[in-house]
Amino acid sequence: MFVTGSYFAYNQDTKSKVEMVLKFYEEYMEFTQQGKIRKEAICPPEPADFYNYFSTTFIDFRSLREGEKVNTFSFSDSLSSPLTRKLEITSPYGMRSGGKHFGVDFRVKVGDTVRSIFCGKVRVAKYDKAYGYVIVIRHYNMSETVYAHLDKILVRVDQDIVVGQTIGLGGNTGRSSGPHLHFEMRYKGFPINPIVNRKFLKDIPVY
Repeated sequence: MFVTGSYFAYNQDTKSKVEMVLKFYEEYMEFTQQGKIRKEAICPPEPADFYNYFSTTFIDFRSLREGEKVNTFSFSDSLSSPLTRKLEITSPYGMRSGGKHFGVDFRVKVGDTVRSIFCGKVRVAKYDKAYGYVIVIRHYNMSETVYAHLDKILVRVDQDIVVGQTIGLGGNTGRSSGPHLHFEMRYKGFPINPIVNRKFLKDIPVY
């Protein structure tokens, strides 16, 4: 299910716009392979300085910058849940035993579909001893999202991604005590809690 951010004003047209996005995504991969359609049909344009920030170096939670609090940020992309199942938090953002947890853990079963929450480009897709199979996606609002402990990666570095696109399968790889999706959001290099008032980026309820 897709919900919308500020890119779509909430009005009577929202339902039809969401239906249009869903229809587009159903045909996206086939059409893209045939060169018949471009991601720009539903994704915002890339910022002029988008690639200035790009690196294939994986920056993990131990090396994130501290000292600046980022509580909110704006986004103009349409928004998707990272999972097709309802979002259930098994470990929240913040302090826990062993130190600060810069992400949110969501319950999954091995093989569950994992989706990109925004349009963007894959910066990292690899195996990491702590994160297991992990994907980092750079988005056009200059945020990044991290999807970790995957069972399988279904995208490649530098691949363009459309909102809601399947990028991997939920798993239990790396340093993990059980199947879950470790999800991180970073904005201009700083970690940010994606859960606001028990909602994922203010739109999607979590349990």
